[in-house]
Amino acid sequence: MKISTLLAVALFGGLTSLNALAADEITEQEAKDKGYKKIATLHITSKTASPMETKAMLSQRTEEKGGKYFVVVDGPEHHEHSATAEVYE
Repeated sequence: MKISTLLAVALFGGLTSLNALAADEITEQEAKDKGYKKIATLHITSKTASPMETKAMLSQRTEEKGGKYFVVVDGPEHHEHSATAEVYE
């Protein structure tokens, strides 16, 4: 019983720490006010993802592009969870 509890705590802790490393969504005004540099624009589309999963994908793709922040500039269309975001460092 103790091993399963420790395993669950370790797994939860690992997932929590991964989220701490994720790129953050910010507003366009924040990017402008803080002088963040735009480094890319990305677009994702998924018919199966929820809006939360779409934002998680944007966060991951932002990191892959070398960014720390993203601004969603276009949202869902035609019953798909798609988004376009600008990537900032």
